[in-house]
Amino acid sequence: MANLRTAVMLFVVTVVFVVTFLPAFLMALKLIPYNIIVFYFYFANNVANPVIYSFMNQVHHKTPAQCKPQPG
Repeated sequence: MANLRTAVMLFVVTVVFVVTFLPAFLMALKLIPYNIIVFYFYFANNVANPVIYSFMNQVHHKTPAQCKPQPG
């Protein structure tokens, strides 16, 4: 079951990468018209990855209090 969850998470990360990077790549090749907002949309991938990992991985479901380093 863990392998399936990992595979689904990696699939989602890959799909988000393609969706966020492809428009900028196509604009760089001049295959679609330039749009500044869409061109910088690939930065959304950097925001999306931690969100995907936090929702799809049980290890990342800790509360902020559990993430603090313990003294000593």
